[in-house]
Amino acid sequence: MNTDNPLHTAEELSEILGGVPVKTLARWRWTEEGPRYVRMGKHVRYRRSDVLTWINSRVKGSDPAQQTDNRPIA
Repeated sequence: MNTDNPLHTAEELSEILGGVPVKTLARWRWTEEGPRYVRMGKHVRYRRSDVLTWINSRVKGSDPAQQTDNRPIA
């Protein structure tokens, strides 16, 4: 197994995402709203790289690096 890109269970991903319920993860799989996943028979696993890509795609707001004035970022 590639230790640089481990597979996570839904329970582990729930913890990684700060307590997102496992049922929400299942709904996101059904509606294809959540991170990509791997199905192995009845088992579902999430690759760390897919989770990180999904998280990064959800970032909203302006990019602090593109700020043009000298005001501090709150």
